[in-house]
Amino acid sequence: MQIRQVPGDGNCLFHSIAACLHYELNDGRCHLPMDSYDCIGKLRVKSLELRNNAVDVLQNVERNGRRKLFLQGEEYLEAHELLGAAAAQFDLEGEEYCELMRKESYWGGGPEIVALCNYLQRPIHIYELMPADEASNNQANDNNSNNQGCNNMKKTSTQFTLRRMACFGSPKFDRREPLHILSADSRFPDIEPRRIRKVGNHFLALFPATNTLNDVRGEGGEKNRFKRHALIRGGSRIMDGSIGKDATTTSTSSTSPRRRRRVQRKSSSRSRNASSSLSTTATTEAAA
Repeated sequence: MQIRQVPGDGNCLFHSIAACLHYELNDGRCHLPMDSYDCIGKLRVKSLELRNNAVDVLQNVERNGRRKLFLQGEEYLEAHELLGAAAAQFDLEGEEYCELMRKESYWGGGPEIVALCNYLQRPIHIYELMPADEASNNQANDNNSNNQGCNNMKKTSTQFTLRRMACFGSPKFDRREPLHILSADSRFPDIEPRRIRKVGNHFLALFPATNTLNDVRGEGGEKNRFKRHALIRGGSRIMDGSIGKDATTTSTSSTSPRRRRRVQRKSSSRSRNASSSLSTTATTEAAA
């Protein structure tokens, strides 16, 4: 996969999505230029448009917040539920949250990713970086859980590997290619793998080298081969974040919104899993 840097000006989430969207709309033939002040100015215009689109979806004025916003698979929240949960994280009312989010350089995160996923009707996949040795050690530990000698043999890597964190979207959106974004340490790539932040604070654009993504590691460290994002939908680990602050977490609130499913019959365990997987839909606030 190819990683592309975007300006770390507080709008990096929207810059990353704008760059990925431009690439997909041009059938992978060209990247969004960012090599001059004029190009950066045009990028900011596109990013501001996406920012406002996201807030419009969250407010959903025309339907009084009743629009269904798909999270993963058939899971969804109504717009007012997602907005209320996002705002509650910061002791804000929904309108206050929207007013702040419309401002340039105000960090966007999980709620905005979900909103744009539904606005564009296109899946959005999120990845994180981890040291390659950590991934291999995790795999070794899984395969040798009873072998203490193996567990103690850890190598220091100078390389990174990617791990998928979440796949936002719905089967309804599968006709369109997904957008891929990376949540990373803002110092990447000028940092040693062992020194990276555990939680990303900057978004970057990702571009698959081909339609078949190889050697992308899942949550457990295993390798997943897939030709369509639908085969890897439903990442179990969700990013956390706090808006406008250095940390990036959106931990699940104790009063997380009620998760609804279109499937009539469901067990209580499935409901709990759905609630924990996306309470405020990964408010990963990342902006250098």
